[in-house]
Amino acid sequence: MIDALPDRLLLDSLATLRRTLHDVPEPAGHEALTAQIIANFLSVYAPDELLLGLGGHGVAAVFESGEEGPTLVVRCELDALAVEPDGSAEPLAKRSAAHRCGHDGHMSIVAGLAPILRYSPPAKGRVVLLFQPAEETGEGALRIVDDARFETLRPDAVLGFHNLPGHPLGSVVVREGLFTRASTGVRVRLDGIPGHAAQPELARPPTLAVADLLLGLSQVAASLDGGRIVTVTHASLGRPSFGLSPGHAEVLATLRAEDDASLRPLKRTVEELVVSVASEHELSHALSWHESFPACRNDPGLTRVLADCARARGVDVRTADAPFAWSEDFGVYSLRWPSVYFGLGAGMEAAALHHDDYRFPDECLSIGLGLLTRTIARLSSETRFADAMPPVTSPSRPAALRTGGS
Repeated sequence: MIDALPDRLLLDSLATLRRTLHDVPEPAGHEALTAQIIANFLSVYAPDELLLGLGGHGVAAVFESGEEGPTLVVRCELDALAVEPDGSAEPLAKRSAAHRCGHDGHMSIVAGLAPILRYSPPAKGRVVLLFQPAEETGEGALRIVDDARFETLRPDAVLGFHNLPGHPLGSVVVREGLFTRASTGVRVRLDGIPGHAAQPELARPPTLAVADLLLGLSQVAASLDGGRIVTVTHASLGRPSFGLSPGHAEVLATLRAEDDASLRPLKRTVEELVVSVASEHELSHALSWHESFPACRNDPGLTRVLADCARARGVDVRTADAPFAWSEDFGVYSLRWPSVYFGLGAGMEAAALHHDDYRFPDECLSIGLGLLTRTIARLSSETRFADAMPPVTSPSRPAALRTGGS
């Protein structure tokens, strides 16, 4: 595999691809058009195998060397960030999602590997370009590994990355071991008895219970250390009205911890708080967990290889002092296979991820593509992954998936 800087023609085509993807954002689970655009781009370069509909709308392009060797998976995300509709006349899909996390740029970088691999295959083994759906909801990676067809692509190593505003443009951020924290969302519903606003004594509204719950969650958050965080993300009480005493309320929060083990006691603390508040106010309640992300851990050897390849490119390599507080479902892969996940600096003045003004910087296309090209060239010539993997036990799947699905 040729390890050379991407040429200007390729980079221009990738910038065009990124702008195309940016203009058709689709939220998690609804990435049909995005997947089709990616599949059309990849098919031009005749991969040895092109899999569609993996774990939903996932796409995988396989490039074989013809020689026995490791299977390297390079993963990126198909979905855009779900956002609050703005009441505009834009089509619903465009109003309900936006590329404010940079997945359009991630896809363009990984897609750029296709022409390189087509005309300069890996030295050994094969490379799989994986475009995963539903990262933002924490569902996509699990759906990919549970898809029977992914078993045929069983990796020896998995590579992934995310752009990082607030870090020098084009720099690479690495960390051995824990890279991103575990997190989960909690949804709490409190139900009482609605009534007429003129007769509050005949109702049992959850108003004070919501106040106590919000206060309790803030007290839990203030008491935490060791990288644990509780953030209230939404609260609602009844519906807008001047004549009705509300009968139900809902509170959403996100819990974060350095790893999965330290997240469990935090979940129990929140559960106990909810039960106590509901009981004190004589309300029924329901609690459910959503969008759970495992911690992401980097294989030390792979991390060092990636850092070496970045330095060989003349890229500024920085080591994160602590795990990042945000979460990524790439952790699903790192739980199963040797993996490395790294940050790609988007600039010190760049708007924060998920901010309205965020835009992926096209300057990162060349740096990301060049780094992945060199890393793949290095890893595809190694054999240390071939016999290192323990057997992976997959959960049982419905018959439709065993036959390949759609």
